[in-house]
Amino acid sequence: LISRPVKVLAGDISTPTGIAFNSKGEMVVTEWEANLVSIRDRQGKKLLDLRGHTCEHPFGVALDSEDSVYVSEEDANKISKFSRSGVFVKSVGARGTEPGHFRSPRGLRIINGKLYICDWENNRVQVFDRDLQFLECIVGKEKSFKWATDLAASSEGLLYIAGTEISDVQ
Repeated sequence: LISRPVKVLAGDISTPTGIAFNSKGEMVVTEWEANLVSIRDRQGKKLLDLRGHTCEHPFGVALDSEDSVYVSEEDANKISKFSRSGVFVKSVGARGTEPGHFRSPRGLRIINGKLYICDWENNRVQVFDRDLQFLECIVGKEKSFKWATDLAASSEGLLYIAGTEISDVQ
């Protein structure tokens, strides 16, 4: 591991909250304050903004095997999907506690073809297919998913969840 940055990408990136790489090695960056999702080259130069939809404080970003882009919109309480060329496809969600609704969705990951979403204020992880159809809800015991912010899967298939309230990883 490197303990200092190799290169700092200066420029017009405004409050980045999520980053992912597509199959071409380009960065997809969520810019929370600018309400923007952009695709950039490795030097940080903007190639394009995702079009056809204005994001409301985009937070997390994930890409599937076809380079479709999934974005969590914290203020809109929804998840939006864009094509690999950056065109809006569809969104799902609203503020609430029912399955398919969110309260400040944050971190996203595609794991085994499924989209896992940290539903921050609802203290749970929701799972959707690539067409944004709800599959299941994962809820921890007591405070185990309190304010789930991000998640990852290990090579053994274990799901790791970072929560800000519990200050650890489950």
